[in-house]
Amino acid sequence: MWDLVTAAAAGLVAGVVFELYFERSTRIARLRVSGADASEFDQPDASLPGNGTHHRIAARALQAVLGVLSAFALAQGNVTLFVNSGGPLAITFLPALFRREYGYGMNTGLVLWITVASTLHAAGAFELYEAFGWYDSLAHAVSASLVAGVGYAIARAVERHSGAVAFNRKFRATFVVLFVLAVGVGWEILEFASGGIASIIGGEAVLAQYGTSDIVNDLVFNTVGALVVAGWSTAHFEGLAARLTGRVGRLTSGD
Repeated sequence: MWDLVTAAAAGLVAGVVFELYFERSTRIARLRVSGADASEFDQPDASLPGNGTHHRIAARALQAVLGVLSAFALAQGNVTLFVNSGGPLAITFLPALFRREYGYGMNTGLVLWITVASTLHAAGAFELYEAFGWYDSLAHAVSASLVAGVGYAIARAVERHSGAVAFNRKFRATFVVLFVLAVGVGWEILEFASGGIASIIGGEAVLAQYGTSDIVNDLVFNTVGALVVAGWSTAHFEGLAARLTGRVGRLTSGD
């Protein structure tokens, strides 16, 4: 784990150096995107069984399950379980927040995808990780697919914002996988830090880590989720990429 921490720190330093180069380089032309109509990038619902109504019903049902798990953890006074169930429950409300604050109506299939990933992780904290060896792998693969989608949306937003930047399909796929691996390493470091803090102040670690084999297994199935998105599902994140394009323009222009 200390090797991962060191590598992550080196990566952050390299990122800062690249950002300074990117900002100062006169070879990269920047184009402001104003008044872009994101509707041209709207995509149909993700390829999940059922229609939009079915997706919404399923998402609400899973939110109810998360609510019950959070209430149970709170009633038991178990902080670890409450964090691991209340946090995912909060994540499921992000699509509604984006719609209200930014006018971005996320497709229902993607909303359900987010809710399923959140529910898998919350339920896993209730001893499912220990009871079923495959469950942790499934949860990581599903959540990694969402992280991969975010990474793809970021890359596409940068590409659309700058006329001097053009990524081919292979580069996007590579970026998606590396993005997921980087986030996965960050997550493992958080679990490591959680265990270290718990050993110092006492109590149970909020994020559990079960040794080297668990770390490797998590990273492997993170990669599986990333490869699935990079190979077959990137179109579902084009709408998010369109919304991020304007944000990239405002950030780089200093507005």
